[in-house]
Amino acid sequence: MLRNIDRPELLIFSAPSVANDRGSRRLIYEAQQAGTVVAFLDDGRHGECQNKAAFQRVLGTDSFRDLRKGIQVVDLSTHGFLPPHPGSLSTLRKSFEVSPDGFGGSSGFGTQLQNPKREPLASRCVCFDDSREGCLAARAAGMRVVGVHPNFDYVNGLEQSCDVVFASIGDETLDNEVIIFDDLYTPGSFWLNPPSARDEFGYWCDPDTGPAISTGAAQLQEAEADKESRDLDVLAEHPVDTVASASSMEMETSVMDGILSELKESTKRPSKRPGES
Repeated sequence: MLRNIDRPELLIFSAPSVANDRGSRRLIYEAQQAGTVVAFLDDGRHGECQNKAAFQRVLGTDSFRDLRKGIQVVDLSTHGFLPPHPGSLSTLRKSFEVSPDGFGGSSGFGTQLQNPKREPLASRCVCFDDSREGCLAARAAGMRVVGVHPNFDYVNGLEQSCDVVFASIGDETLDNEVIIFDDLYTPGSFWLNPPSARDEFGYWCDPDTGPAISTGAAQLQEAEADKESRDLDVLAEHPVDTVASASSMEMETSVMDGILSELKESTKRPSKRPGES
């Protein structure tokens, strides 16, 4: 059976630190040589214009001088979603137009029929980010996700939120392990099949509208508010002037305390490498 190998149609750098990685210039050059679109996404996550200014500083360096015309810095911080959000990545993807590769072999005599232009497919987009929230947003948008952080072992949830994680994209003259553009094909070195849009629990989600990505601290705050609300409900339903009602309230409070304790531990627990027990 003939199996097509799908080239990435769009590379997205949604964190300035990853764009400034020592291996990013080489990887972007390889992508441009293959005809893949490269974009830097300013989603306003670190404050108004901060991402954009950081990206512009990266493009202003000598190493990017010959590549900057082929890289677009896109500001989607005011598109209606609170970043990071899959909607911002989907909006970015749909703003581009690509000429897709033909399927399997040629149409005859060594040439292929040109396919009509279209927006990049989400399953053929690869997003690079350095945070759990950014990676989850890309995954919810139906894209492949590469986490890049020099201390990824200590970034809570980063490894679990992306397809693969590295300390650096890598410089071939300095590092034993590097990410090359061919690794990002499907099937490729990191994955075999196209991805689907899914949330942090693995359930399908709409890549255009959500879900919103919350941090561990936000989840804890929501749980604490829910506990307070439940306590008030218990007080309203069971007056505390009898032993039975007091016991019922204590039981419900104990259950909520257990849930809060689990959430607090999960936000502190260090991430593990894939395959570790």
